[in-house]
Amino acid sequence: MSNQNKILFSYFIFPSIHTVLKAEKLLKSHAVSHTIVPVPKAISSNCGVAVRVQPDEAIVLQATALLDKHQLKYKHYQNIKA
Repeated sequence: MSNQNKILFSYFIFPSIHTVLKAEKLLKSHAVSHTIVPVPKAISSNCGVAVRVQPDEAIVLQATALLDKHQLKYKHYQNIKA
């Protein structure tokens, strides 16, 4: 796989800033490494923030399991560098 197609990060997009803050608190309390970032333009041209995690399968699975368990609505994206 060339560097041009390498997956850089996984992003979780939420319907509101309130949900982003809930997700951040939840992930932080379970020591899931994450960063709050602007939503990448490749995902949406709208302003907003997202939760970014490394594309490591274990981290993504842990994050999705926590978000699902606490019934937080989200969309999951993988950002692919063009």
